[in-house]
This record gives sequence, C-alpha cells and structure tokens, in this order.
Amino acid sequence: MKRAVPDIAVVYRLSVEDFFPGGLRFSEGRQIAIWAAAAGADALHVTAGHYRSRPSAQVVLPPMNFSDATFLDYAADVKKRVSVPVIAVGRLGDPTIAERAVTQGKADFIALGRALIAEPQWVEKVRRGEPIRRCLSCNTCINEMRGGARIGCVVNGAAGRETLFAAPQIPQGERIAVIGAGPAGLTYASLVAEGNHVTVFEKEAQPGGAFKSAAKAPLFQEVDTEPRSFTRYIADLVAACRAKGVQFRLASDAGAASGLLAGFDTVVIATGAQYRFGLRPFANWLLDTGIARAPGIARLFTSPSIRNWFYYKVRRGTAPRFRHLARPGQRVLVIGDAARAGKSKEAIASAFEAALLGTSAKDSLKDNLKKKL
Repeated sequence: MKRAVPDIAVVYRLSVEDFFPGGLRFSEGRQIAIWAAAAGADALHVTAGHYRSRPSAQVVLPPMNFSDATFLDYAADVKKRVSVPVIAVGRLGDPTIAERAVTQGKADFIALGRALIAEPQWVEKVRRGEPIRRCLSCNTCINEMRGGARIGCVVNGAAGRETLFAAPQIPQGERIAVIGAGPAGLTYASLVAEGNHVTVFEKEAQPGGAFKSAAKAPLFQEVDTEPRSFTRYIADLVAACRAKGVQFRLASDAGAASGLLAGFDTVVIATGAQYRFGLRPFANWLLDTGIARAPGIARLFTSPSIRNWFYYKVRRGTAPRFRHLARPGQRVLVIGDAARAGKSKEAIASAFEAALLGTSAKDSLKDNLKKKL
C-alpha cells in the first residue's frame, strides 16, 4: 500500500486481543502492531474484541457496565514499542479521561464513535469548556442498525434524521416553564435555553426523573445497567442547562402551588408517567432494594414481554393532571412519557421535536400514525 500511494498516510487499525480461548492473544496482537509499524504504517489504531469474545461479543463495543477507556492500556503498551503515532479507542467519551490519555502519553490520539453520535459537537464543546451530551454506552445505535433500522440514539433525538431539524424553529424571547426535570424535560430546556428565559420545575429534590429508576433496573435497552452512566449524563445535562441560564426550581410541585406558572408564554409538560393499579410502591421496592437485579428475578424482568408490559401497559401519561394549570393564552406542549408512556428514546426524541420543530409528543404521534396509514 505504501508503495502504491507513497504520499498518502496509511493508518493500520488492528484488534490486539480476541478474549476467547484459541483466539489472538495480546502478546501476538502486540507483535503484529510492531511488524505493521516497521513495514511502514504511518499510525496504529489499537482496539480489541471479537464477535466470539467472552463473556460476550459486546466486548467489541464495550457497553456501560464495562470500564471507561476499556482498551487504553493495550494502546499504551503498543506505544512504548513503536515510533509511529498510536490511536486509542473504546469508552473514551469522557473529556477528562480522553485528555488524560494523551497528556499521560498513553496515546497520541483518541478515536470516538458512539460518543459522536450522542454529541456531534463533542470536539467544539470540549474546546470551549462546555458540558457535552453524554453517550450512555447503551449500544442502541449499533444494535438497532444490526436489526435493519437506520441509525438512532437514545440521548440524541436528531441522530439519523438530521435533515428533519436542518431549519429549527426555536422560539425566541419567550418565558418558558418546563414541568419535570427528567431526561425529556432537561433535553427540551437545554435546546431552547439560548434566547429564552427557561425555568424548570421539579417536585423532587434532585433532577433525573425516570432515569433514576432506569439506573437500578437489570437491563437498559439491551445491555446491563451501570448507574454511573446515568448520573453522569444527567449531571452534564443539568450543567449544560445552567450554563445557558436555565433556572431550576427543585422540590417545587407546580401542580400543587397556585399561580406558579403565571407569566410564562409556554408551558411544557414533561411530568413522565405514573404506574397504574397502585404498582408504583412495588416497582420502587424492587428497584431500590436491588431485588430486581437478583439472578432469578432479573431473568424474569429482562424478558421482552415483561419489559414492554412495564414500559407501555402498566404506566400512563400524566399530562391530563397538569393541563388545567395553563392560563388562557399560554401555549402548552406535552413531551415524553407525559403524553404516552414508553421508552427513553421515544421520550427524548419528542423533546427534540418539541424544541426544534414546535410539535408536542401527541402531535408527533398523530403524524407518525398518518405516515404508517
């Protein structure tokens, strides 16, 4: 290749460890990297994993229950033995960890994949010192594409449909009240904050909404959960809101305080869903005690039928309880589970549509049904 294109850099990407008996061992992968550098590779891109890896093929794209910088030590070891630049990859979306990988000399460059789907402006925001939209490492982007769907993302509702938001219709100069500081409410607030006066009301003492429960479940999307992935995502989303001037009224129940929403031009209902049949105490008990993650119970609650029952059947939107709070002349948008109980990806996508297109979740649902018909 170098003889054929002497003036073009050739970057050699290789997996240096297969993680299964009989597969490539790191001692062998490292030797191949050394040979590649000696043969003229201009840089080495070091990764690991195989579709037969143990404990599972997920090692190839390490999900949230794997450690940050999963393969960095392999890249660092290779870097000690070659004279060409080394690129590291794998769970390096945390800006602090990424910067440390380079400043400590473990790699010359870092590569991002899923992190850029979640936050296409990762580089620009890190350069400016702004909070990023965190990738959850839930592998929804990859798993859905493998199933034949277009690329998408739980936390970035524009992923895979960027042209839909090419000419966003963001309000300007408005006073906007967002009721609910779950992922949908926070996403909406972060997207419309510039040029508006946004206040988020949350009845709990801490933001996070349904994600605080999702972090305790045995499975999120199709991967094992890791609470830190959710807490980092919420923390950075709150930080992004605050950096843009969003005001937070925590431990403030907008539905109980008379006149709290007076003076706002737009009221966004992002109050999530509530359990039917009085099941909330039971569901919270399963999650808070950790019983839901116990081996036998986890097997039951990770089955598709049970999960869909909990997501869609046993919960209902809370919007009807809050619509009456709006005053004459106020615009009302309903987003996320408040309109229709479902999964996080759907809820956050509705926040993007409401913020950038001005449509509520219910309007979006009607449009989607019309398209299908």
